[in-house]
Amino acid sequence: IDRDPSELSPKEMEALGVVALPGSLEEALALLEASPVVRQWMSPTFLSSYVSVKRKEIAMMDGLSPEEICARYRDAY
Repeated sequence: IDRDPSELSPKEMEALGVVALPGSLEEALALLEASPVVRQWMSPTFLSSYVSVKRKEIAMMDGLSPEEICARYRDAY
């Protein structure tokens, strides 16, 4: 693509095979779980564990402000 994808019309995006990135971690996890290609990259046990940890992370951050979320990650890492 030779220009900003956000400037493409829906018809142009379809013709070029451009799709939007997931808008949330939950959406990304759902796409990961649904992808037969991605599921081949890891064992079922690892995939299940990874998704469970990330969903717990989502739950732990629920209701926090962006500043509070950043502070939690800063303190953890």
